[in-house]
Amino acid sequence: MDNQTTYFQNYHDLLIKLTTAFSDLQPEELRDILFFLKDFENNNKIPNDIVIYASTLPIEGLEVTSEDKVSQILVGGIEKYIDLKYPKKSLPPVVVLKGGVRNIIIYGEIFAMEAFIRKTPVKAIVLDLEERDVFEVFELNEMTPKFLVPLVKEILET
Repeated sequence: MDNQTTYFQNYHDLLIKLTTAFSDLQPEELRDILFFLKDFENNNKIPNDIVIYASTLPIEGLEVTSEDKVSQILVGGIEKYIDLKYPKKSLPPVVVLKGGVRNIIIYGEIFAMEAFIRKTPVKAIVLDLEERDVFEVFELNEMTPKFLVPLVKEILET
């Protein structure tokens, strides 16, 4: 999936086509994403008219649900991983809720951090609500999301 957008008919179509859409991933990475998506579906009502696609996204516009998702230890671990020359493998996708101009990562913050440090775009599974309010539809606290890039930059500067 290099710079192309793959659309899915609905949430179940995404689950069924996950392995073909992300064939470059390891089996355990696919398993983790599948478990997360099933758990998310069980805990949330997925609107029938949601647009679902997989694509690459610029990291600068991504938000995390809480600044607690980005820590000195995680960023330091990613830097060490990169220093050891392991970053040759592809990164798993993040799962993003998109509503209006908001892009909130609900799974895979660490993959987005690594993509930022490696200076590569991040692959994403996007659950796009179009102009609807992502906080209202999925009952998220609108006071906690923070932009990922400034949080990581702040840690890298210390």
